[in-house]
Amino acid sequence: MRFILALSLAALLQFLPTSNAEARGLILYGSQDSLHFVEQTRIPSDNGGTFALCRYTTKYHLFWIGFFRHVNEYGLSDQGCNSDYFYGFSSAEFMEAQTAGLISPDLPVQPKLSIGEILTGFAGSILLGLVILFVVYGGIVKSRREKARMEAMGGIARPTQMVIDAMAHMARADGHVDDTEVAAIAKIARDLTEDEFDDSLVRTIVDLAETNLVEGDFVRFGAGLTTDQRRVVLKSVYLIAISDGNFAADEQKFVGMLMNDLEIDAELMDAIIAEVNDTVTETAPEPTT
Repeated sequence: MRFILALSLAALLQFLPTSNAEARGLILYGSQDSLHFVEQTRIPSDNGGTFALCRYTTKYHLFWIGFFRHVNEYGLSDQGCNSDYFYGFSSAEFMEAQTAGLISPDLPVQPKLSIGEILTGFAGSILLGLVILFVVYGGIVKSRREKARMEAMGGIARPTQMVIDAMAHMARADGHVDDTEVAAIAKIARDLTEDEFDDSLVRTIVDLAETNLVEGDFVRFGAGLTTDQRRVVLKSVYLIAISDGNFAADEQKFVGMLMNDLEIDAELMDAIIAEVNDTVTETAPEPTT
């Protein structure tokens, strides 16, 4: 009885119309239809072998990276699921073949994607999700560090907080925080606040500062400040940059981006440099004879 059923089912399948599994739009955006091997069935094919059971899926991609894949249906292939055509296989025919023992009984009637097919089909979506997660996490960490810096400064005026925060970031600009830079920040902070800002407190604030700032990140150091207040920010930062006797390339880059974001022109910067140099000259010790 089962042998007769197998023959009739095989005959029916061999004469079903075939469907094409084509690759479309492979250059920029599009979709790609694929056949994925599930198992070798016991359904006879007309080439003397048996049909392979395949999953017929469609993957949507952007720049060849899959963003979504869905499974369409089962299909039968006499080429081991390696050709661009297959024989359609309905749910009713699938269940009939299972009942006849021609395919494994534990296979689901509705095909499901394998783990590998999910990973390749949703690689772009997974990557995008990880990028978003990384950006969100980075924003949270950045916000927490900024809050910790402000809390360490205490209840001083907001413009003064910006000056100290900018100096702390300058101290980390060249990748090395020198003790002379910490001492210089502490002195300027004491002059601005008339509070006790010791070196250990300044070191804590500096350690919480961010590295690798880019154009646009410096706007925060002048947000809501007057031109004179922004001038104080830039002058204080310049003093820290030269406090160790070496105005390094990274520090020069920091000052340049700070100027752009605070909208301070070169003429005003030249005036600040001249003012600082005059102060250094006036306080320099007399040469010994």
